[in-house]
Amino acid sequence: MLTFKKGLAVFVIILVGVCSVYAQGNDWIYWQKKFFKINADNADNYKTAYLWIKQEPHIKEVRVTGTLPDYPGVKISDYKNRNVERCITCHDGISTVSPSHPPEFGCTVCHGGEPESIDKDQAHATLIYDPQAGTGKRNPSSLSVVEQSCGQIYCHSGHVREDRNHIKRLNKSMMNTLAGVISGLRYQWAGQNKKTARYATKAIQDKDGKIPRKWGALEKLDLLPYFSSLDITESNKNTIYPISKHPSDRILRRQCFQCHIDSPPPPGEYRSQGCAACHFTYSKNGLYEGNDPTISKTEPGHSMFHKLQVLPERKLCVQCHKGFSIQPLGNQPSPLKDIESNIIFENERAINKIEVQKKTEELLPENPVTATEQPQINQDFPSKILLEATSPEKEMTKIETNEQEELSLFPRNGNTQGLCAYG
Repeated sequence: MLTFKKGLAVFVIILVGVCSVYAQGNDWIYWQKKFFKINADNADNYKTAYLWIKQEPHIKEVRVTGTLPDYPGVKISDYKNRNVERCITCHDGISTVSPSHPPEFGCTVCHGGEPESIDKDQAHATLIYDPQAGTGKRNPSSLSVVEQSCGQIYCHSGHVREDRNHIKRLNKSMMNTLAGVISGLRYQWAGQNKKTARYATKAIQDKDGKIPRKWGALEKLDLLPYFSSLDITESNKNTIYPISKHPSDRILRRQCFQCHIDSPPPPGEYRSQGCAACHFTYSKNGLYEGNDPTISKTEPGHSMFHKLQVLPERKLCVQCHKGFSIQPLGNQPSPLKDIESNIIFENERAINKIEVQKKTEELLPENPVTATEQPQINQDFPSKILLEATSPEKEMTKIETNEQEELSLFPRNGNTQGLCAYG
C-alpha cells in the first residue's frame, strides 16, 4: 500500500510539472519575462540590465496602418479585417522582415491567425496551413499555401505588368517545375526522343492566352510518371498515376527532386521552401540566432533571422546549384572538378583568395589545356573554341536592375517554360 501511495505521489508531481510547463508555453507573461531576462543578460552595463529586470509584463499592440506603396488606397488592414494586432506581446524582439514589409503591415496579412488574442492556441488556430502538404504556419510562402500570403492581389500577384506577378511566374518557372532537369536526364537516358520538356514536378497548364513557342513556352506539362506503383506514397495510393518503368523517373524523384524549390532539404541540410527557399538564410546547423523568445535556439530547422533577403547570397544558391563545372571538349575531365567553387562577389569578403589560387595552381597540370585552345583531334574538328558564359554575378545584377525577365530561371509574361537547357 505504501509503495502504491509513493507511486501515486510521483505521478501527481510529474503531471503537475508537465501541466506547468504547458501552461508556461501558453502564457504571454512567461514569454515576456523570458525576453526581459535575455536582454538583461546581454546588457552592456548594470543600469541597463536593472531596467530590463524591473519591467512589468504588459499587453503590446501594433496598429495596422500600412498601405501598399504602389496602391495607396489599398489598406493592409483590409486583407484580414484587423486594425490591431497583439502578436508582439509574445513575439517581442522579432526582427522586421524587410523594409518593404514594415511593422505597420502587421503579421497576419502574411501568416494568418487571430491577432487580437493573447492565448497561444486561439491566436494560432487559423494560421495559414496546408495539412496535406504539412506546410505553412512558420513558412506561409510554401507554394501549397502561397496564394493566401505572398500571392494575394496587389502583393506579388494581380498586377497589370506581368513581370511583377512573381507567384504566377514562379509556379511556371523551371525552378519550380524542374522541366529542364527532367527532360535533360530522360533524353540522355533514352526516356524520351526529344529534348523538349514533357513532364514537371506537378501537372501544370498555361491558361492565360498566347503561348510564345519561340521562347520555349509550352501549353502544358504533365506530372512525371512513377517508375513503379511501389514508389507511390501511401497517402496517394487511391489516386491513379502514370507508371513508366523507366529508371530515370525513379532517380529524378529520389534525388533530383530534393532541389525542387518547394521540397524539404535532404537530411542534414537546412533551407526553406517556396519563396523563402531563396529569400531566407539558414546557418549550417539550422539554428535561430534572433531575439524572439518563443523560437528555440537549440532546435534545428529555423532560419537564422526573421529577415527577407531580396538578393540571396551565393552561399544560399549553391545549396542546390552545386553539381556544376565547366568541362572542356573531349574525354579529359576538368582539372578543377574537385575544387570548391570560390567565385568572389563584391558583397563577399575575399578572405581566402590567395590560398584558393595556390591550391588551384598546385592541382593544375604542368601544361594545362585552356578553354580557348583544345587539342586538335583532326582537320575537321576546330582547334579553337569560344566558351561564352554569363557569370552568376552578372545574372544577379540583372535582378537588381529589374530585368528578371532576361533570366532563364523565370518565364517571360508568365508562360510555362519547357525547352531543355542542355545542348
